[in-house]
Amino acid sequence: MIAPMRLAFARLSRASDDAGTATADNRIHRLDPFLFFAPIVVLAALSASLRFYCLGCRSLWLDEVATASVLMQPSLGAALSYAATWTDHTPLHFLMTWLLAPLGRDEFAVRIPYAVAGTLAAVAMYRLGSKVAGRTVGWAAGLLMAGLPFAIFYSQESRPTILMVLVTVALMSAAHAAAHRGTVLQWALLAVLAAIDLYTGYLALTAVGVAYAYAGLVRLWALLADLRSRRDLRASLIQVGLCCGSGAATAIAFLPWLGHFQEFLSRSDLGFGRVDSSQPITADAVSALLAQLDLHGIVFWLTLTGIATALVDLCRRRTDAALLPLLWFFLPLAFFALRAGPGIVTIWPRYFAIVYPAALLLAAMGVSGLARFADWAYRLLTRLLRSQLSQLRNPARQSILPSARSLLHVAVCCVLLTMVGLDALPADAAAYHGAKGSDYRGAVDRILSSDSTPPAVLVVGQNPDWVISGLRYYAWARGSSLQVIDALKLNSESLATLQSATSLWTAGWAGPTVPAADPAGPTREWYADVWLLPAWGSVASRSETILDWAQQFEPELGAARKLVAFTSGHGTPGPELLPPPTQSAAEAGPPFVDRWTLQPHVTVDGTGTGFVLQPAGNDINAIYATQSLTAGGNYLLSVGCDPHALTGSLHVFVVLQWSTGSTVLPDGAGYSCPAGSASANALIPFSVTAPSTTMTIWLRASGVGTGTFSDPSLRSLG
Repeated sequence: MIAPMRLAFARLSRASDDAGTATADNRIHRLDPFLFFAPIVVLAALSASLRFYCLGCRSLWLDEVATASVLMQPSLGAALSYAATWTDHTPLHFLMTWLLAPLGRDEFAVRIPYAVAGTLAAVAMYRLGSKVAGRTVGWAAGLLMAGLPFAIFYSQESRPTILMVLVTVALMSAAHAAAHRGTVLQWALLAVLAAIDLYTGYLALTAVGVAYAYAGLVRLWALLADLRSRRDLRASLIQVGLCCGSGAATAIAFLPWLGHFQEFLSRSDLGFGRVDSSQPITADAVSALLAQLDLHGIVFWLTLTGIATALVDLCRRRTDAALLPLLWFFLPLAFFALRAGPGIVTIWPRYFAIVYPAALLLAAMGVSGLARFADWAYRLLTRLLRSQLSQLRNPARQSILPSARSLLHVAVCCVLLTMVGLDALPADAAAYHGAKGSDYRGAVDRILSSDSTPPAVLVVGQNPDWVISGLRYYAWARGSSLQVIDALKLNSESLATLQSATSLWTAGWAGPTVPAADPAGPTREWYADVWLLPAWGSVASRSETILDWAQQFEPELGAARKLVAFTSGHGTPGPELLPPPTQSAAEAGPPFVDRWTLQPHVTVDGTGTGFVLQPAGNDINAIYATQSLTAGGNYLLSVGCDPHALTGSLHVFVVLQWSTGSTVLPDGAGYSCPAGSASANALIPFSVTAPSTTMTIWLRASGVGTGTFSDPSLRSLG
């Protein structure tokens, strides 16, 4: 009985010194199938149970709606075009969600692939840890990935964070295999995984850099060793060549998305450009960030112990176990610090998805390092007490000692991991019961349950795009024809919908600027980050009442209020303020005041009343600037747009500039002409709230093909 137990414990607690060495004992070898599959099954079952529990309990929140909305695209080409509109995202998670559309439209179905990715991430961590530093490290790393709240949280939302974690872990495993065995297939697999990681998120660049830096250092070290020993260099040179070829293949695979990446880098409002680098690093900020990453309490000390263990191993030339996790942890952090400066402590936690597995791997090495220390202390103690415990020299009793040492090793690991689990349980429980964001599902279900004929919903307030996208997605997922109208982006179609609706609800984002006083009618209802005002009264009177009320916190709606009144027959716009379209040469500087400026590939159409824009993968503009505006005045810009011959988008921007600032209307993102074969009429009402205002109109086409703008008109709304 003692012998099998000794063999099992010896195998489970095998130290990282000989992580890749197989034992010669046949009895241990016969246990290999069980020892190979048992951890995978246990970790997969634990991880899946934590991720699939309550997976569909909560509504999709803002960022998840952005992912799920790709399901509304009718074709793969349309899905790719939709993905391309998100400058700060790569397309992989959009395409994966679209391809898995048969799973369904509800929250559970949309999140399934991400829960599966989170489950596989725990198994992948076990395999990587076992390969790099031994089975003890593998077990600990897999359990940490399976049970810590950060990994569970991002496995239960349809965003690319957990995909990046999974692919990055697989990438590092491939880098380790290619660096130490180096078959052509392994280098090819490294290139494939690196490309997949890049298409998962731009931050994967740091992970790809770490993977190739590690593989390159290992192969260069082998080449130098061959040089010192005067051995044949051909094998080492071939490996260096395969490493370079693998990296080149990765770069070539990313070329189709390179233009989007360059645009991402050029934007100061995306990525690290949003980080406030002026913020000082404080102990409270560091503590808050570590808590969000689960790297606090005992996990923090285990990670420090793991770093110390890896450094000791590195000094003792045990580079197999130490070099990869150290490079993986410190190189991305150095890059983050370089880009964000002191603002690194304010970066959103999901940005650290690349570093997170490395931290868990180091924490697992800390568990193994403490167990090794306990084993060393046990052996030291037995030597010191050997003279007093002479009976242990009896061969029959000596055979028990290795089993006791193995049992001690496993016990230390179990105690440490149990402490981590007890520390993580409250956070896990809180994550299940806390809301992740806007309850668009509840808001749409409330509207549809109250009106047998789907009404119109008028969206006012801050961040209307967020509310509109959420309500539209859930209306589509419910198979409803519910119409959602942005009060700042009215066009001929939305005005007709507003006027023909049988009832009108109002919705908005529950931001800090919403006043407490509501217009006459029902009391506001709150759905996490969304509020609703149920329908009452006639649609015409209600829309004007709502817009009057909304002007308190959104002054731009003053012009929208007048537009609705005019379209209801209560008035007429003033005289035309724009000159007719004219052809002009492109200008390097700002456009001249009170004239049209056309960039290359922009021409006046055949009727002389509009513009034809023909972009070739870039942005081109027809621009008009004027100072002929009155402070306190209300204006209406009207322009027809037809994108049916364009693979891309047409946008209209109104930019108001004054001595102390500027603003972009309708809401900073401009007016996006509806995609499709039919033309639309953009109506942009706006109010001038500052004196000496300069207004610039941008008619922009992006993509490839031909887009047209017709009959631009600017009138005052008295």
